[in-house]
Amino acid sequence: MAEKETSGWSKFGWILVQGVVVTVGFGMVALLTSRWVENQLVPPDCTDQKSLTKVEPTDAQASSVLGNEIVSIEGEPTEFSYTADMAVDGDTGTAWAEGADGQGVGESITFKFPDTQNIVLLCVVNGYALKPDLYNRNSRIRQLQITGGDDRTQVVTLADAGSQERVAVFQPAYPDVGGTDELTLEILSTYAGTGHNRFGDTLLSEIEFWAE
Repeated sequence: MAEKETSGWSKFGWILVQGVVVTVGFGMVALLTSRWVENQLVPPDCTDQKSLTKVEPTDAQASSVLGNEIVSIEGEPTEFSYTADMAVDGDTGTAWAEGADGQGVGESITFKFPDTQNIVLLCVVNGYALKPDLYNRNSRIRQLQITGGDDRTQVVTLADAGSQERVAVFQPAYPDVGGTDELTLEILSTYAGTGHNRFGDTLLSEIEFWAE
């Protein structure tokens, strides 16, 4: 028996299906490619560090430190320390506070690392993030000078990012001082505390270091 010839409509339908498949395939490839390109162009930040590695400092030392204080937390007196290591203890409710007169311009904090690191992202919680009242009454860092172990320096500006709803805000800064086994962060300028009972102290609640 002779084979039945394929109708013109069937041939057209098959060509149409093939065209749709090819179009969808190219569309998916284009979409995935555009997302990959976008992912490569968008720098890492504090919500997505991409392929960066978190580096823990082995030591933290400050040029000055505010003495221990008693702070009332929900009516309970609690003693707080403001040493340099409070800025890298993983707790945004603690902080380093400089102990100099004024708002701490010129004061610094130095972090040492176990070996040479190319740190390209800092995630910083500016100010005293224990609670909004203390955040607002104390000074926050505006400009930081970052210095690497070979004295390469860079100045970055931090935002006054806290609000009444949320004061523990991690914000990115991008140092470019090359490979180093230590970083020094020096306060160049500040956002002053507000209110009639404001303090002159400048605080840094938390900082994370991310390296390539």
